[in-house]
Amino acid sequence: MNEQLVEMAIMALTQEIENTPDNALLYKERGRLRMMIGLKKEAMEDVQKALQLDPQLAGSLNGKYQN
Repeated sequence: MNEQLVEMAIMALTQEIENTPDNALLYKERGRLRMMIGLKKEAMEDVQKALQLDPQLAGSLNGKYQN
């Protein structure tokens, strides 16, 4: 995926998170996209927030965000 498209998607997700801050799936997806472009620290923060909001997401991560 083109890095510019990923950055645009991250911006859109950030806006959605501002509107619905309790949506764990938005954090999970933004974390996935951030990892794609090398923003590991930010990705991990998003994943941690997603898991805080919905611990059941742990099974769907399957080590995707390990360092």
